[in-house]
Amino acid sequence: PTNDLNRARARADQVLDRLVASGNLTEEEVAGARTHPAEVLARSKDEGREYFVDWIAQQADEMLPDTTGRIVVHTTLDLRRQRAGEEAVEHALAGMGKERNVSQGSLIALAPDGAVLAMVGGRSYVESQFNRATQAKRQPGSAFKPIVYLAALEAGYTPESPVTDEPVSMGGWSPRNASSRDWGTVNLTTALANSINTISVQVGNRIGIDRIVSTAERLGIEGPLPRNLSIVLGSSEVTLIELASAYSPFANEGRRTAPYGITSIEAENGDTLYRHVPAPEQVIKREQAQDMTYMLHRVMVDGTGRRAALTGRLAAGKTGTSQDNRDAWFVGYTGRETAGVWFGNDDNTPTEGASGGSFAAIAWHNYMTAAEKGLPPAPLPGAVRYRDTPLVAATRPRSGFFAELSDLFDAAPPLGDRSENWGGGFRQGGKTLNGRGKR
Repeated sequence: PTNDLNRARARADQVLDRLVASGNLTEEEVAGARTHPAEVLARSKDEGREYFVDWIAQQADEMLPDTTGRIVVHTTLDLRRQRAGEEAVEHALAGMGKERNVSQGSLIALAPDGAVLAMVGGRSYVESQFNRATQAKRQPGSAFKPIVYLAALEAGYTPESPVTDEPVSMGGWSPRNASSRDWGTVNLTTALANSINTISVQVGNRIGIDRIVSTAERLGIEGPLPRNLSIVLGSSEVTLIELASAYSPFANEGRRTAPYGITSIEAENGDTLYRHVPAPEQVIKREQAQDMTYMLHRVMVDGTGRRAALTGRLAAGKTGTSQDNRDAWFVGYTGRETAGVWFGNDDNTPTEGASGGSFAAIAWHNYMTAAEKGLPPAPLPGAVRYRDTPLVAATRPRSGFFAELSDLFDAAPPLGDRSENWGGGFRQGGKTLNGRGKR
């Protein structure tokens, strides 16, 4: 009806004719429907929540397939965050969306225990009931790279490991960087922060496809995943809820809980038919989760995600843009929640330059600013370890006792608990690790 009201009314008349012809209804009984044909209703302020309602309704049917009668379903939806999500998506599409040929968007927000706090499945539920947050499989581009870099950490890399930007050619495939800048030798943190494709492919080649795929599956990516190096640059297709859930262990010190929307279900008489019990699983080591948070925080400080940065609170995340700007992503987190946004077109046509670092990052920033307005900043373990300027030891010669002391600890005050090695400032092998915080 929203696309062609006259055709919808004609089809309704055909159905009424068949009901009369079959004897199921009389002409008198269908007269009211013929006299008052369907009208398109104005958009409801609750329309955006219908995507979430459909999602949990399907889950409830699967949980209690034999239940009859009325039931009461208690959900995880946070109405304030839901409104913030709807407004962020609508603002992006109504503003830059027209200029950039972007017709659709989606958003998901998850609590640390996996509870879905907000879900926006598209710009209008009336126009399309297809849920782009849970059903649309799209290429994540560089938003997949954190999974690769986690696999690298588990293979023995560190955030300070030196890597070099140099041409790559493998089997006729020659990936290039988004910019023409020659980065030279940088550390792993800088490579991720600036989304350097050539380095990411080299790292992926060294650690192996099997390690990357197994890491992705452990984080909740369901696949199927390609068994070639294109996976490093996000050639696999994922849903938004999958990718956001895969980032959540970084925020939760290595623990992951599958996303859920139903907290409990009660029968009409008050009996509890179902109650959700979170079952967090330690899928990565705490120290490596904090290393990932540090590197993803640098993405927002001096990397491709600067436009997503929040005022007065720590956050971490990653941009993603697929080939020909068909998809724009940003997935990130604070100490309170993990949120992801996606923008693109249902028919997979290219946008006019919409990217993860601009279009999606701004929408994510707008959502998170509204969602956490009035709340005190939450701690984000691992985000800050070194001072945000190069260490003095790297620029001024030292000697004697103070040189040895400087080689062990950064001058920054302790952050976090003792397992953080005094805020992460511990230096290995007496070497000055000055890559973190380098601009």
